[in-house]
Amino acid sequence: MLKIFYIGGARDKRRFFVAPPTFLVKNKIMKPFDALLDKFGVAFQSFYFGYYEICNEQKIAKNVVSLLNKNDKIVLIGHSLGGYNAAFLAHVLEQNGWRVAVLVTLDGVGRGFFVRRFCETCALGFERLNRLWHTKARQNSEPFWIDITSTSVRTRPDFVALLGGRVAFKKADVSVKTRLSHTQIYDMFFVEKLFSGELPAQAVLKRLL
Repeated sequence: MLKIFYIGGARDKRRFFVAPPTFLVKNKIMKPFDALLDKFGVAFQSFYFGYYEICNEQKIAKNVVSLLNKNDKIVLIGHSLGGYNAAFLAHVLEQNGWRVAVLVTLDGVGRGFFVRRFCETCALGFERLNRLWHTKARQNSEPFWIDITSTSVRTRPDFVALLGGRVAFKKADVSVKTRLSHTQIYDMFFVEKLFSGELPAQAVLKRLL
């Protein structure tokens, strides 16, 4: 069974300090991509998490592994802190024998002191996590990894992302810089093309059909 995990960042699934949740990943990525899979007749299950629900191995075992079966094909799509922790989730799942077919990280955030002090980022830290991905042998070229990093400094969310410490992963198969702002994740995934001429959503879909 194909199982897709969508992972939101700060202020996505829950309140961030006094700011109410936006459900950005759910509304801008999960709903349209689920609809696209339905259109092509793909059998799947999808799940929506906050970054804090997959920040360590204990939470991963409770919230993610409990939903998996032996032959599942797994897709992870994360934004902001959810992108950073999605890379950690992929590493933990692969280390424990699960098949992660696709990983998408959308303007990942997690290096900054503020988020490391006040948010539940993965315990490994960015440098160690990046080094693990950089040195590990990846069997069968999986997961296929798309990493999109914004260079925008136009909006308040961009400023917050800068404070949070934007990350770019060395081991991604496709690594793209974009001028889209931190919260323009629909356009990152469904509108702006990769170097290959494909949309990120098309590149992912191609590997699931």
